[in-house]
Amino acid sequence: MKTSNCSPEFRQKKTSLPHCFTLIELLVVIAIIAILAAMLLPALQQARERGRNISCVNNLKQQGSEVMMYINDYDGYIVPAKTQGLPPGRGGTYWNHNYARLLGILYQSRSIDDPNRFRPSTYSCPANNEKYGENDYSWWQRGYGFNAYIQTVNGEKNAGLMVTVDATDGIPHSVPRKINAVPSPSAVMAICDIRNDIVYYNSGSVRPTNGYTRHGMGGNICYLDGHVKSHTAAEYQKRLLNSDSKPESVAYYKHTGND
Repeated sequence: MKTSNCSPEFRQKKTSLPHCFTLIELLVVIAIIAILAAMLLPALQQARERGRNISCVNNLKQQGSEVMMYINDYDGYIVPAKTQGLPPGRGGTYWNHNYARLLGILYQSRSIDDPNRFRPSTYSCPANNEKYGENDYSWWQRGYGFNAYIQTVNGEKNAGLMVTVDATDGIPHSVPRKINAVPSPSAVMAICDIRNDIVYYNSGSVRPTNGYTRHGMGGNICYLDGHVKSHTAAEYQKRLLNSDSKPESVAYYKHTGND
């Protein structure tokens, strides 16, 4: 049997010495971590964006239900895009105030210094990180717009869901259509992703640099029957931009066909 010439004390001392990493080994580990992080971060970002998009769709579904409640409670009238003379806000209240008030939701004026001023809201797109407005009620309502389409289609002015959209004396207000004037509610837009700083829709509210870029170059639309659909950027452009002033626009109240 082969025996060692080393004493037990030497062997114990030798085996208990700590192993030190060399500089090259540390650099290799750092490089591997950096490569893995570079591979994982895009996936994490995409997952985060999918989560925001799902939250946005849920917001719009809730709003679609509230639109239907408003229609049922107000003799078939669609919620106005903006109502003259009703608080809160300057000169009137927006569509989301109207049906939220119907649900008994109360609004509290918040100072500019209030940390909850821009808290998440059903009426604000979760992917909208921009904080617009000095109005005390603007903290909860940015990034969605109701169909106040003002283009002329087939000779009809204000071809959206409003009979009139008036800005007389600088006080914007609108008169809504009745639901029975819309031949195909499931094909006509009620609410959609729009510019970050606007709350009612017109033909200039959806542009590539605005609303539908929040969802990975896509946008969400809530149709007048309450269902919601996510569209790619190309679909969004086709439905809302390239169809401006044309009967195939989903903003046109007489539009029929597919959503």
